[in-house]
Amino acid sequence: SGSPPAATLAVRTPAFVAFTSDGVWSGSGFELAWSAQQAACETDADCSGRGSCRDGECRCDVGAYGPTCSFEKCVGLSTIEGAVAGMLQAIDDSQDDYLSSVACRWELAMPTTIESLDPPLSVTGLRLNFSLFELEEPQVTNPDLGIRSSTTDAVRVLDGNGTILDTFSSTSNANRPTMGEAIALDGPPPFTLRFDTDINNPRPYRGFRAFFLAATKEETLCHAEHFPCTDVEKPECRLFAGEAHGYCTAKSSPPTSALLPASLAATFAVLLLIGGLCCVVQRRRRRRLKGIIEEAEREFARWEPLPEEHRGATALRAQLTESILRVRSSLSFRGTDVGDSRPGSGNASPAARGVRSLPKRQRPRVVSAVGLPEERYHCFLSHVWSSGQDQAKALKGQLQRYVQNISPFLDVDNLDDTARLEEHVGNSEVVIVLLTGSTPARSCPSSPPGGARSDYFGSANCLRELHAAVARSKPLLLVLETDPTHGGVPLEVHRSACPAELRAKVFSAPLVTWHRLRPFQMCSMKLLIVELLRAWKAAGADQPIFLPGDLLRSPPPPLATKRSLHVYFSRDNAGAAAVAAGIAEASGQQLRSTDDPAQARAACAFLLYLNGATFAAGERAEVLGREVHEALEGDRPFVLVHERRDGDAGAATFDDIIAATPAALRDAGIYRPIATPLHGGPHAEVSLRLGLGQI
Repeated sequence: SGSPPAATLAVRTPAFVAFTSDGVWSGSGFELAWSAQQAACETDADCSGRGSCRDGECRCDVGAYGPTCSFEKCVGLSTIEGAVAGMLQAIDDSQDDYLSSVACRWELAMPTTIESLDPPLSVTGLRLNFSLFELEEPQVTNPDLGIRSSTTDAVRVLDGNGTILDTFSSTSNANRPTMGEAIALDGPPPFTLRFDTDINNPRPYRGFRAFFLAATKEETLCHAEHFPCTDVEKPECRLFAGEAHGYCTAKSSPPTSALLPASLAATFAVLLLIGGLCCVVQRRRRRRLKGIIEEAEREFARWEPLPEEHRGATALRAQLTESILRVRSSLSFRGTDVGDSRPGSGNASPAARGVRSLPKRQRPRVVSAVGLPEERYHCFLSHVWSSGQDQAKALKGQLQRYVQNISPFLDVDNLDDTARLEEHVGNSEVVIVLLTGSTPARSCPSSPPGGARSDYFGSANCLRELHAAVARSKPLLLVLETDPTHGGVPLEVHRSACPAELRAKVFSAPLVTWHRLRPFQMCSMKLLIVELLRAWKAAGADQPIFLPGDLLRSPPPPLATKRSLHVYFSRDNAGAAAVAAGIAEASGQQLRSTDDPAQARAACAFLLYLNGATFAAGERAEVLGREVHEALEGDRPFVLVHERRDGDAGAATFDDIIAATPAALRDAGIYRPIATPLHGGPHAEVSLRLGLGQI
C-alpha cells in the first residue's frame, strides 16, 4: 500500500494474505506466487551477506532486516545481534509512504555488559534519538462537529521483561518525540522496538528513523553524531576502534612525567603502571565472575526453593557432596576444566566454564551434572539419521543450555569409528532413545500403502546400540517425536516394530513426548532433565526443578474487560465445555463463560473446540456451522483449540479438520487466528495457559 512491494518477500509461517479494497479506484489487481521453505537459513551465505545464521534464523547486521537480512526496512521480526548502537527505519529512503496493517519488530539482542569499557559496565537502559518521525495524524472529518478520525500507528519500546517503556505516536504532543533530542529509557535488555500500523493512511507518511545506543548507569557511552557527552567533567567522546560510538572521558592533560626528574618519573610511571594493571585485572575478574553468576542464573535449570525448615540440612549436605565431587574431579580430569561440556572439548557455555571456580556462597543453585573422567558421557543420544538427526542435534543443544557440565554423546560430533558404537554406549551413564518414523506420504509419494513405520527400529546401528545398552544394564529414556512432518508416528508403531527380546526392557523405560513449540518443548525438557537426574541417582533428584522463562511459573494474566463475559461456546460443539472449564481453572477461576446463545454477543470471544467430530456430517455440526458463520459476519474474535491428546477418540490432524470444514466458513476466515494445540499429560497445563493467553 503506497509503494510497490519487494520482488521477493520471506515471512515466517503460518502466514496469511489479506486483500482489502475500497470503492474509490479500480485497478488490475495483483498476482502473487509463494513457496514453502524449511528454514530461513542454513549457512551464513543464506543471510544475504549482511548477517549470520544461528539455529536456522538469520541474525542481521545493523541496517539489515527481514528473515534473510535482504531488506533495508522493517519486515516482520528482525534480530540485531550484539549491536550496542545503530539505526532503525520504517521505510527505504526511496519511498514516501510506509506500509499499512503491519507489525514490525526489531529485537536489539545487545550484550548485558559492555566488556570494552574499563571497568565493564552493565547495560541499564536504552537511549533513542529520532531524526525523522512522520506517522499518521488524526484528520478532521467533520469541521462543524469537530469530529476527527482515529489512528493506532505507533512506535513502542519494550524491555527484556516485556514491559512497555514508552509509546511514540502523532496522536498528541505528549508522546511525539522531539527531533534531534536524546530520549533515555530505563530497563533491562534485550530491548524490542515495535512499529504497528492500522489498515490505512489518508495521505503518504514517511514513517520514522531512529538511532539507538545502549545506556549504562553513569551514561558512559556516547555517539559521535547523535549522542554527545553531557558530563562537564567528561566532555570528550573517545570512539572505539572501527566504530561510530565510544565512551565519555576527560580531556587529555599534560603527562605527570614532564613535571618530575627523568629517573623519578620513570620509576613512578612503572609503579603506577603495575598498580593500574593489578587494579584492572582484579576489577575485570570481579566483573567476569559476577557476569558468570548472572548468566548461570538466566540459562541453567534450577531447583525450586525448599521450605525454610529443610534449608539448613540441605545446605550442609550440598557442601559435603560438593567437597567430595571437587576431590573426585581433580583426580579424574587431570587438569581438564570441569566446566567443559565434554572433557577437553572446550565447547561449553561461558557460565559452565567459570561457575565451578566461584566461592561456594556465590554459586547459584543450578542443576549440574557430576564430573566424569575422559571418554565418558552423561548420556548417549541414540537416533536414526533419516528422520531423527535434527531432533538429536536440537536435544543436545538444549541439554547443554539447561544442565551445567553435562557431556552428551552425539555421533556426528563424537563418533570417529562405527565399530566403537558399543564401546561408547558402555561409556555413557544413560541412553536416550529418540523414536522417529515415517509414513508412505512422507517418505515417498509413490510408496505402496502400508501405514506408518518405525525408522528407528529399522536401523541396524540403532539396534546395535539398544542391544549394547540392555546387555550393560544402562538406564533408558524414550523421547517420542509427535510431529508427523518431522518423523512422528504413534508409539504402538514403534512397539510393534521392536524386536521381541528388547520390547519389555525398552518400553518399560520412562517416556517423554517431544514438541516443537517452545512452551511445550520447555515442558518436555523439564521432564527429561528430571528423568536424567533420577537415572544418575543424583542428590536431590526427588526435588522439583524449573527452567528460566517457564510459562507456568508466572501467575495467570488478569482478565480485565468491560464485558460481562469472556468467552462463549456452543452447546453443539462437543467438548468445548470441558475446555472452557480447564481454561477457567488455569485462570484461577477468573474466566466467565456461557453456552447461552442469547448472551453470545456479550462475550469477548467465541471459543471453538476442533476435533474430528466438530464439522462431521450431522444436525449438530450444521447448527454449529450456522453459529460460527453468524459470528464471522459480525467480526467477533475466535479462540481456536485443536485436540491433540493421544488416545482421544476425536483427535484428528488439522488438515483433516480443514477438509471437513464447510467451504463458506473457510472462505470467511475461520482459520485466520492460530489454533492452540491441546496436548495431554504434563503438557495439558501448558495448552490451557496458552488458550488463556489467547483470550
